[in-house]
Amino acid sequence: MSGLAWHDMGGSGPTFVLVHGYTGSSEDFRSVIEPLRSVRRIVLVDQLGHGDSPRAARYTFDGLSRSVIEFLLTEIGEPVDILGHSMGGRTVLPIAVHHGQLVRSLVLMDTWGDNPDRDERSAELESLFAQSDDAVATALESGALDVGHNPEHELHVDEWSEEWVDQRLAHNSDRLDPRARVQLGRLVFCEGPSVLAEASRISAPTTVLVGEFDDPFIGPSQRLTDQIPNARQVVIPGAYHSPQLSHPTVWAEALLDHLAIVDAG
Repeated sequence: MSGLAWHDMGGSGPTFVLVHGYTGSSEDFRSVIEPLRSVRRIVLVDQLGHGDSPRAARYTFDGLSRSVIEFLLTEIGEPVDILGHSMGGRTVLPIAVHHGQLVRSLVLMDTWGDNPDRDERSAELESLFAQSDDAVATALESGALDVGHNPEHELHVDEWSEEWVDQRLAHNSDRLDPRARVQLGRLVFCEGPSVLAEASRISAPTTVLVGEFDDPFIGPSQRLTDQIPNARQVVIPGAYHSPQLSHPTVWAEALLDHLAIVDAG
């Protein structure tokens, strides 16, 4: 049995696994998958230290990838279509490189293979995460990741409701291992190991999705598209980092297009 918590959402056809990002959970996708269920069995996974999955003594990108590999081998047992969002993309990308037999097709959403592009905010976060674990944990508890005016938050509220957005964020925060928040945050916001060069070994059909205004990930998404053989890039107009929540219809259409290409061979 795999240790990861996962949720079989039903549907018809091959299995499509969706993997959330840093500080998220399967709740990031639960409300937007209905259009996909007509062509795929949808499975949502909670990464280590997130959602209902177990905690670890130490968190690394390699450890996250290994846990998903174990899940695919023990719980699914067949090649899957797989989507990784943000840090989830960094989790699944090495699986497509080194365990291609497990991956029927790949969607990389608002993610990176080398490092997110840097801005003034990134420099602040890099300085924060360079401190000791205890110091970082204290800063995070005091709201160090808060960004003030957040246009993406407003789009989510417009699409759903303030109450729904607050409940989702609270759900994710309540179930997040503080140690994962610190250790993985250091890898996300500081210079983590690059896997961009080895992305050229991916053979699965690949779509790279990115929000039009997700500035830190526009450059990395283009570099992934350039590096992965025959990858296609789709930009979601008006979106930021979580287009499935701000633009769910356009997002679902992009995924259905990807799956249609896969099914057409």
